[in-house]
Amino acid sequence: MTSPLPRPALLVDVDGVLNAVVGTPYGARKEELAKATFEDEFMAQNFPIRVPVGTRDRIATLETLFDCVWATSWEERARSELAPRLGFGAEWPVIVFRDDFPDSGTWKLPAVQRFAELAENQDRALAWIDDDLEPDALEWAAWRSRDGIPTLMVRPDADVGFTERHFKKLLSFHRDSQLARTTEGG
Repeated sequence: MTSPLPRPALLVDVDGVLNAVVGTPYGARKEELAKATFEDEFMAQNFPIRVPVGTRDRIATLETLFDCVWATSWEERARSELAPRLGFGAEWPVIVFRDDFPDSGTWKLPAVQRFAELAENQDRALAWIDDDLEPDALEWAAWRSRDGIPTLMVRPDADVGFTERHFKKLLSFHRDSQLARTTEGG
């Protein structure tokens, strides 16, 4: 008897994903536009947080399908400063970024690779949503996928953040990765 497949991991960035980092100063938008664009707007660590409309519902659904992990420069502060206001993420593990940043490319990639290389994650499907993914991250995902480990990179526009299109892409990835892994194993 085979053991059940582990749930895919979903690595979640904050700024540019859960927080639309728009070019205008905090509060400079007309109230109607802010309500139409964001479901919440608040300050954390003197930094404006603008949560795109639908984010909470989308994350609630994704939490039922993925093991969510913070992959953000907020690190532990995502759990303590953001999760209480967002309504999710208080229990998510956090990827800690060391000072081993590459000279170019995706600065978070070395830490994400360490996470993916942990024994419990080596064969686990993984999706990463981050507005700061460079070609090196896409190449790493392609290499991992060619090796039989489904890996998806989702790169939102930082001014807009996490949208329905990204959500549908993650749902499709979950379905396809589980189907592919079930077919391979059985």
